[in-house]
Amino acid sequence: METCGCDTPTLPPDPDTERPKPKGPRKWRLAMVMLTFVYPLVTMLVYVTMPLTHEWEIWHRTLIITPITVTTIVFVIHPLVFRLFGRYINAA
Repeated sequence: METCGCDTPTLPPDPDTERPKPKGPRKWRLAMVMLTFVYPLVTMLVYVTMPLTHEWEIWHRTLIITPITVTTIVFVIHPLVFRLFGRYINAA
């Protein structure tokens, strides 16, 4: 037996009563659902920015598109995906 410093003995955890750790989201399911949301976003941004930036270099265009894409994924798409498909993504 061990002591916790409070004169009360503590027992080691019983392996028969330990709960299994919950699994995290299935990464392949998350990837497939995210792809269905991110692909249309990127495609739309390319179509919207192309007429405005047709003379620009490709790295200039991606410099504009990438922050918009990342911000939209973090603050809109990711929360929406987990609210709508969280059970499916986390299902065993």
